[in-house]
Amino acid sequence: MRRMSLVIVAAALSFGAVENVSAQDILHAMYSRVPVVNWTGFYVGGNFGYGWTNVESSANSVLGSAASSFKMKGVIAGGQLGMNVQFSGPWLIGIESDFQKSWQKLNGPGNTAVLNRSVGVGGLAINETDDMDWFGTTRFRMGVAQDRVLIYGTAGVAYASIRTRASSAGISIINGTPVKIGWAAGGGIEAMLTRNWTVKAEYLYLDFGGYTDPYIYTGTVPGTPVDLHQRITDQIVRLGVNYYFR
Repeated sequence: MRRMSLVIVAAALSFGAVENVSAQDILHAMYSRVPVVNWTGFYVGGNFGYGWTNVESSANSVLGSAASSFKMKGVIAGGQLGMNVQFSGPWLIGIESDFQKSWQKLNGPGNTAVLNRSVGVGGLAINETDDMDWFGTTRFRMGVAQDRVLIYGTAGVAYASIRTRASSAGISIINGTPVKIGWAAGGGIEAMLTRNWTVKAEYLYLDFGGYTDPYIYTGTVPGTPVDLHQRITDQIVRLGVNYYFR
């Protein structure tokens, strides 16, 4: 009988200890500054969005000059991969690369912009057509995680294929710069739905700087060089989904 009493007392004390520890663990999880969710890991995903590109274009030669400013607009879609490392509580650093198919085209009658001033090159206006076939970025990310929500800023290098075609009574194009290199910066917010799946919304500003491509005038003064200078920037907004491997 004495042994039975001791067993009952020991069991009661053990049960009380388990209850006590469980309560402490719950309180620690509720009030600890250490994040419950960890964003460290490698991920891949896809995205869909919209972009609008601003193009400032000017043509110059000894025969005259012409200039115009116009926009390319369209849908974009692509994929991304990256890696995050969370440290010092909520802080996070990472790197991400993405590649996008772009349907951004010149917004104008016949998808053509007319470069003109009081006189065009050789007294003629130039019809210019531009479109962006694809672009991509490789960027660092830095942000702060509040449990299942991550707010971040991002910056890095950008590259794009932007085709330019020009026509006039006396202008023929020589292949311009096929791939343009620049920089990208922006930010976004990402939310963790499950242990592996997240969704995000992001804005990026891309700047490809200024480029000058050579043309040849074949009209009244054949062989006269014509320089077409462009300053190109792009803005995109997109929604995406990521899968984390962990």
